[in-house]
Amino acid sequence: MEFLGQRVRAALVAVALVAGALWVIALVAISTDYHDADGFTDCWPSCSVLQHSVGVLFFGAPALVVAVLLLAGLVGVVRRVRAHKKSAP
Repeated sequence: MEFLGQRVRAALVAVALVAGALWVIALVAISTDYHDADGFTDCWPSCSVLQHSVGVLFFGAPALVVAVLLLAGLVGVVRRVRAHKKSAP
């Protein structure tokens, strides 16, 4: 990831760590059946805030990490293309 700046790398690591930690918390809540956290799949229409949060974190955190990684790849490609255009005669 040498094509990314230090701040971008730090932001990527921070987003991945926070999303991973939140996903683990959601997984623990599901596995321990904390306040019926595992009921987010079948609670509609009377889901609690906890059930909504666990559902969003369980499916949203991995999607967020993938989206951030794709964005980082896109930024890297754009920076390389711009650098190549500048160095071309």
